Amino acid sequence: MVYTQMLNVVQFVMWIYGYVLIAAAIISFVPDFTTHPIGMFISRLTEPYMRLFQRFIPSVQMGSVSVNLSYLVGMVVYFVIQRIALGVLTGMLAMVIP
Repeated sequence: MVYTQMLNVVQFVMWIYGYVLIAAAIISFVPDFTTHPIGMFISRLTEPYMRLFQRFIPSVQMGSVSVNLSYLVGMVVYFVIQRIALGVLTGMLAMVIP
């Protein structure tokens, strides 16, 4: 019982962070919102993770607009890791609880 509750908490936290990543990607398109307190908070939460991708994936110039593809790659990688981690935790939980 305790293990399933812990799994639910981990799943919820990972789900929330995924939505925070999506919000950060949307905020990156609205320059005025990046200086808003909510935008700054979301940026502080996602910057350490996104910096891993921004280091290696340059922005793509499309006409006069620069598109940051690192958010897309970062979100895809995050959701793949999330699925794998939750699958592993669920498998471990199945072995612990008969």
